[in-house]
Amino acid sequence: GTISFSSLLPALGKRRAAFYREKSVGMYTPAIYYLAITVTELIFLSVLLLIFTPILYFLVGLRADAEVFFESYLVVLLVATWFICNAQLFAALMPSIAVAQIVSGAVLLTQTNLFSGIFLPPADIPPIYSWIYSINPTGLATRGLALIQFHTPEGSEPVVIDAFVDGQFGAVDRQSWVEQFVDSKWENRFDVVWQIAVIALTVETLAILALTFINHSKR
Repeated sequence: GTISFSSLLPALGKRRAAFYREKSVGMYTPAIYYLAITVTELIFLSVLLLIFTPILYFLVGLRADAEVFFESYLVVLLVATWFICNAQLFAALMPSIAVAQIVSGAVLLTQTNLFSGIFLPPADIPPIYSWIYSINPTGLATRGLALIQFHTPEGSEPVVIDAFVDGQFGAVDRQSWVEQFVDSKWENRFDVVWQIAVIALTVETLAILALTFINHSKR
């Protein structure tokens, strides 16, 4: 996702002057322009992730199950799409791509990683910041992937791990511990799919509105 964001942002900056010129003569609307970019990038990402995700997926020893793999792939694809929408939003909002890269690095990339539930467990996030985790697609993806990967299939023996629970270190059921850690249940794993999709759609709408009403070519 961050790679898609970082590569798309400079490309959007180079196209901006041409877009303003073509928009001024009524060739197309900002909505059509950004939606075309999103569809194009989505097709490219779908193929790229389908090629490279299996390499990392099986390299780190994730579950060798087709259903589990494609569920994980869908979550990763949606997060990457959300990053694409953010690149469009920052390109439209900021006066230059250099400023967009600085602001996005400080606001978007840092905060989404910090409150993703990886470096700081959800239960330990201060209440004043917990809303960031709740609407953070990176955190939602972490939750969904954890539930998908560490579920014990029906009819299989429970997997027991050593972990801290309520301040005590001991043997616990892996699925129960993961569900407690991410504060969700395996049955609700697809909730993150529509949540990320809604957030990405919201960001895309904001990007279109910004491109429509903000013109950085004016002096």
